[in-house]
Amino acid sequence: MQLPTEPQTIVRLTVDSFKRLRAAHVQPSRTGLVPVRGRNGQGKSSLIESMIAALLGRKGTQALPITEGEHGADVLLELGQLTVRRTWKRDSGGKAKTTLTVTGSDGVDIPSPQAILDALCGEFADPVAFLDMKAADQVKTTLNVLGLGGEVAAIEKDADEAYDERTVAGREADRFSKAMAALEVEVSGLPAPPTEGTIEELAAELQEANERNGAIDDDRKLRENIKTRGIEFASRRDQLKTELARIEDEMEKSREHWTQVNMRLDIAQATDVEPIMVSLRQHEEAAKHAGRRELLVATRAQAEEAQATHDAADRLLADLRGQIAALLAAAEFPIEGVTYDPEAKVLKIGGIPFDQASQGERIKLAAGVAMMGSPTIRVMFAREGSLLDHTSQAQLAAIAEAHGFQLWLEVVDDNPEGAGIFIEDGEVVG
Repeated sequence: MQLPTEPQTIVRLTVDSFKRLRAAHVQPSRTGLVPVRGRNGQGKSSLIESMIAALLGRKGTQALPITEGEHGADVLLELGQLTVRRTWKRDSGGKAKTTLTVTGSDGVDIPSPQAILDALCGEFADPVAFLDMKAADQVKTTLNVLGLGGEVAAIEKDADEAYDERTVAGREADRFSKAMAALEVEVSGLPAPPTEGTIEELAAELQEANERNGAIDDDRKLRENIKTRGIEFASRRDQLKTELARIEDEMEKSREHWTQVNMRLDIAQATDVEPIMVSLRQHEEAAKHAGRRELLVATRAQAEEAQATHDAADRLLADLRGQIAALLAAAEFPIEGVTYDPEAKVLKIGGIPFDQASQGERIKLAAGVAMMGSPTIRVMFAREGSLLDHTSQAQLAAIAEAHGFQLWLEVVDDNPEGAGIFIEDGEVVG
């Protein structure tokens, strides 16, 4: 068993009943451009897909690839030091059953053929498809080719989580800071809390004053009552002579009582409760203001905590991005000047995002990724070559030739005359 010791390209291709392609036998140039030409729907894509399916197996094709009306399909690839043959048959349930053999230059079949092909093919990439990929898929393909896909993805997952945590903490810090600022303005305009007495002391003082004033009011009412009774007794004195002694006695008692009450009233002084009420109102207002001040303290603590969380997440994010930067700094990108921006998640060429770079630079990177992804079997497949203008096609072909790669380029064309392979009605005719 002998595995390839040097780069391989396709030196002979034989296809039978694969999708739209009924039959093909091709001996392409070993390196450089291999145009696959023809009108739409004639089998150009089927020719290229047959090679991809033969090399990549299930990853290369999902649908049953057998031409309608045929019982099986067969693709034979001769790669110089390897011969790859894959066949498809329909089982009794109508599903595809595939068989793969890989034979070395010594004529011995290699065990675990798909594993061997996967190792030799690496990360296949279509340079034209790469140009049309979304930015995230371009990044994923490039990092996988560099062997950094899994490691960078794991770090970026942690970085995304740190970014989300930083964003949430930043919003919280901003919200609490704004609330704190509003409370500080509000609290700064509040009157200072009173310093004399407490609510309890003032309440007791008010109660004592009210009791004292109530007693004075009772004495005033009593005095008026005595006065009224005295007037009544005086008016009835002539009519009630028989009761005169008793009335005089009562009058004497009333006089004594009158004297006592007058004496108390002469020395009594009513307490002005208004200052007490003012102090009580001040303390009640202060109690309400204290709640706002306590809220300010709590809000300030929350703002500081949220800011601390934001700062910690920011430091973690910077550290993770530093790890990614270190990985990328040690990596060899396909062409000089290519970098990956982990924050914007885009590839850059000379500091310019990929989609803003010149067409020539983009083609260089697309070809570089495709070639780096297939270091041993040096074959690139471009299934939508007509999307490129003639200048871009020529540039891509020149890059392939310079690096010893074979470029199978699918081009829509209705002229059988010309270089390359021309396919019509499912067969190679030129």
